[in-house]
Amino acid sequence: MKIFYSVAFLILLPFGAFGQWHQIPGPPGAGPYCYDTLAGSKGSHIYAGTEDGAWRTTDHFQTWKRAGLAGKTITALASIFVPLQGDVLFAGADSGVYRSLDSGSTWQNVLPDSKQSSYIALIPKGQAILVVLTNDDTNDCVFRSSDLGDHWNRFAKAPPGSDAYSISAAVPCGGYLFVINGGPFVWSLPFAGGGWGQTGYSSTQGPMSLATFGTNLFAGSTGRVDLSTNFGQSWVTPINYGLDSNIDDIGQLVVNGLTMVAGTSNGIFLSTDGARSWTSVDGQGGYPDYYSTGGGGAYGLTYVSGSFLSSEEGGLFQSSDGKAWQYVPQGIHASFIANVASSEGTLFASTDFGPGSAIFQSSDRGLTWLTPATIEGASTFYHLLGNLYAVGDGSVIWRWNGTSWEALASPALTPTLTAIGDTLILGSATGDAFESLDNGSSWQALSPIPEQVPFAVEAVITFRDTVLALTLQADTIWRLWRSPDAGKTWSDAGILPLTGGWLVASAVTESRMCLCFGDEILTSIDGGANWSSINLMASSAHTIGSKIFLTLAYNPSPADNGLFVLDQNLTQLIPESTTGPMQAFGIDSSTAYIGTVQNGLWAVPLSNIPLSVPMHAAITLGELCIYPNPMASNATISLDLTTRGHVTLRLYDEAGALRAVIYDGSIETGHTDLPLSMNNLPNGSYVVIADGDVQAIGRIVIER
Repeated sequence: MKIFYSVAFLILLPFGAFGQWHQIPGPPGAGPYCYDTLAGSKGSHIYAGTEDGAWRTTDHFQTWKRAGLAGKTITALASIFVPLQGDVLFAGADSGVYRSLDSGSTWQNVLPDSKQSSYIALIPKGQAILVVLTNDDTNDCVFRSSDLGDHWNRFAKAPPGSDAYSISAAVPCGGYLFVINGGPFVWSLPFAGGGWGQTGYSSTQGPMSLATFGTNLFAGSTGRVDLSTNFGQSWVTPINYGLDSNIDDIGQLVVNGLTMVAGTSNGIFLSTDGARSWTSVDGQGGYPDYYSTGGGGAYGLTYVSGSFLSSEEGGLFQSSDGKAWQYVPQGIHASFIANVASSEGTLFASTDFGPGSAIFQSSDRGLTWLTPATIEGASTFYHLLGNLYAVGDGSVIWRWNGTSWEALASPALTPTLTAIGDTLILGSATGDAFESLDNGSSWQALSPIPEQVPFAVEAVITFRDTVLALTLQADTIWRLWRSPDAGKTWSDAGILPLTGGWLVASAVTESRMCLCFGDEILTSIDGGANWSSINLMASSAHTIGSKIFLTLAYNPSPADNGLFVLDQNLTQLIPESTTGPMQAFGIDSSTAYIGTVQNGLWAVPLSNIPLSVPMHAAITLGELCIYPNPMASNATISLDLTTRGHVTLRLYDEAGALRAVIYDGSIETGHTDLPLSMNNLPNGSYVVIADGDVQAIGRIVIER
């Protein structure tokens, strides 16, 4: 079975008063599974069958669009060219075999199935088609239609000594269908009719994969590839130099002439001499080995339209020669979006797959994404002192300079960041704390936190004018430490009312602190002296203006999952049913983004999100207030900053077009009034976005 991952557009999904959420292509990454690919008679049309229906690309993998059967798992694809009509497409899904006469726009279930069968292969033979499936209660595993799917007959049961559940691969070669079923043999079935025959293949470990090229039939096993040139009657075993007979389980095998690509439990291997010698291509020729799983194992391989395709947890890769690999620029959507952030018109998404994570960037609000270079392992974003930082589990802090990420040496592993005044504060997994007066370029040690060792600083946060450090001692005791002088001295602020667990996220506003643990949310309005508990599981917490936004997932009640705003209570803004389980939330100048656990990245116009609940005459979010409202020509924007910072104010119309940059510069601590003149703008609604050290939004209406 071919299994690989890829990425694509999803159609717009309406959702009540929040307008239309739509899934953007998302960074290339894991999920959903792509099980099979197919090139139509028009070489530019390539189809992919995934866990979420069929997808089509007409520009050689650059962009993908839906081709029907949304929500269905498609494990096999086939097409038959009919003169004067074009391609007739067939798809084996989780409820039958479907047929399309219009390139995937509409589908008809021509072989209904209620047994949740798994479709191993759809094999066209002239104007006939054979279906090889498993899980049929009657042990029938091959069906045949001679009239393009209008009528079907049961063609064969499973090979002797097995059942239909055990069929794992099927390929045509010459006038035969060849299958393997978990045993030591390769079986053949004549297309002209008759019963199963046992080929001359013999291996104590049994075949694990099949492939054909012309009249050559190949079988992959553990550490070896065997060849038959007479339709299975006899087999030869090449030297297979370079494969380990004890490790390299060849579960996927693709052949194009003398070039062979094998997907094994130990990585991807390449042979250019007919399986006589093999070379590992993991980590070579642009193929990053850290995207592999299980010690480098490949999830799926295929050869279509002049390219080898491989699916790893890092996404869909393409190669013309099996040696040099590159990302497919847009695959079908990334499954786990850990965090989203934006800076000066650039959108960033950190994705978590395989042993590490990576940051992707987009300059067109997620329509296309650049592949990561060296930003592996960083998954958490911080907007501090006018800069965007990304950190992870390593010893590097990444700082965005407007065009690229700069690598800054971290003084300790697994850093967590906050800022007070013009100073960055860093806490670490080793329990140390540091400060930086030059935006992270250099660090100096702060006074040690007097916690009992061993302990780790899980988070540092700034609440009002105080730095707080959250420590975990001996994996059981959570304690808060308070520093009124930016880390120069520390005092014990008390033990948190919980035992063990893990910190998922934290968020702070001027009036409230929020700490999210495994299955409990703690909030405090007095700097940690007293805590309130909410027994729900949050996946992320985000501060935007004066509001704390939480994404909640995996709670028993649907009413407790989705996007919430935290005030005196939790208020649900968007239910989980809109996008699937949520992992991250963020905004840019005109768009709100939700990153999900298994369903990629979603976007909606910011004006459709009720960020301020309830709405007031002078619309306020955070310390941003615009009055009078409605206005005729002139208004005032009020800002209240607790520390000096950099702020950019931009004005957008309801279509998301930038109309003016109102202010871009530093603002001192305290109250500031900025003039807003809209003499040249027509009546209507507008949005003001504050970005930088203050992230806030205000809406204003012009009425003359």
